[in-house]
Amino acid sequence: MPSRETKGKPARDGRAPAAKPAGQKGGERRPIVLLVEDDLAVRGPLQKFLALHGFDVVTADSADGAIDRLRELRVAAAIVDLRLTQGSGREVILSIPPPTPVIIFSAVPDESGGLEQMRPNTRLIQKPFSLLMLVESVQKMIAAAARNEPGTRRISPQAT
Repeated sequence: MPSRETKGKPARDGRAPAAKPAGQKGGERRPIVLLVEDDLAVRGPLQKFLALHGFDVVTADSADGAIDRLRELRVAAAIVDLRLTQGSGREVILSIPPPTPVIIFSAVPDESGGLEQMRPNTRLIQKPFSLLMLVESVQKMIAAAARNEPGTRRISPQAT
C-alpha cells in the first residue's frame, strides 16, 4: 500500500501533502479521493485544494494508473476527467463500484455518454468549474453514500 503524505512535503508519487483542516484531531482518518487528470495545470491546484479541505488525495494521469490505484486503495470518492492522453476516463469510472461517489469533469458534457445517469452516485461537472463547488459536491456525495441514500445504491437488474 502506498505511504501517506507527511509534514507538508509531497510524497514521491506526487500526491498532495496531508494538511489537517482546522478542528481535525490527529487520529481521525481523512477520506481518500482518487483524482484522475492528465493536465498538471488542472490536477495540481485541485489536488492542493482537496487536501486543504480535509481529503487525502491520490492522483493518476492515465486510465491504467487510476485502475492500479483502485486495486491498491479503497477510495471514498473519485474525480475523473473523461479525456485522458492515455486511456479513457470512462473505463476508470466503470471500474469504480457503486456507491463510491464519482464526479466526472469534462469540457464537453455530451462526451459522458450519460454515465452520470446510468451509474448511481455520479455527477457531471463541466469545465471550467468552481473548486469550492466541486469540494462541496464530493463532501455531500460521500455523506449520502455513508447514509445509504437511495440515489447512491446499486440499481438492481430487476428494476431496469
